[in-house]
Amino acid sequence: MIHALLMGLVLLQSPAAPQPEPGAAPDYPIGAEDLLEIEVFQLDELTKTVRVAQDGSISYPLVGTVQVAGLTRSQLEARLAELLEQRFIRNPQVTVFIKEYRSRRVAVIGAVHRPDTYELVGAKRILDMLGMAGGVTEEAGKRLYLLRNGAREPFVIDLDELLREGRVELNFEVQAGDVVNVPKAETITIYVYGEVEDPGSFKVERDQPVTALQAVTMAGGLTRRASKSKTTIHRQLGGGQKQILSVNLEHILEGKQPDVLIEDGDTIVVPRSFF
Repeated sequence: MIHALLMGLVLLQSPAAPQPEPGAAPDYPIGAEDLLEIEVFQLDELTKTVRVAQDGSISYPLVGTVQVAGLTRSQLEARLAELLEQRFIRNPQVTVFIKEYRSRRVAVIGAVHRPDTYELVGAKRILDMLGMAGGVTEEAGKRLYLLRNGAREPFVIDLDELLREGRVELNFEVQAGDVVNVPKAETITIYVYGEVEDPGSFKVERDQPVTALQAVTMAGGLTRRASKSKTTIHRQLGGGQKQILSVNLEHILEGKQPDVLIEDGDTIVVPRSFF
């Protein structure tokens, strides 16, 4: 369900989200490992593709080592033009294109179809990143964690509230270095046997409690021969001990007693009535 909703809402944006022009690369601060393509009009020998070093510098013909980290694309164009003029090149027309934003990447991990790190080109939000990663898988849980450098705790986002309820305020804008984590749903296994239509084992999400009556419903419901009043729950305790709980499904259905919560590994046995 979450996967289907995500595919329908993946373009959901906050009204205030800035939208870059198609194909445009906004002037973000250049950082280490970014790949730059530098061109000088009518000077092909100065057209170079360079990778920004870890110390934030590049090496460029005629001018040598230049510190570029923190400069925007337009600022670097002006800086290189100034340096080239100092080397007796008259009115150089410098163009800088950022081919790879290695310093501005966001990781998307967990229960998504294409977990990877993605370049952060333009303003992007959580749903944009999930869309790049191909959407969430069927194994995804109900919560997403946004991990950010400098934050003491991750931001916890309820995917149901974001997708089903359309709460756009949860569609946070991501920043360089963020990690978007969609953990797999934690499940427990329960067993239902005896006089039910579809006996067997069932996996349910740990954070969604299941009662005895719900478990029987998951197993297709009771047969006509079921003894509602003599159902039992077999539970493993610590130290190898076992516990057997008697459950009167008829009283639960009539509202005479509360339903019983099922725990991981519980086995529900519905016996046959002989009357």
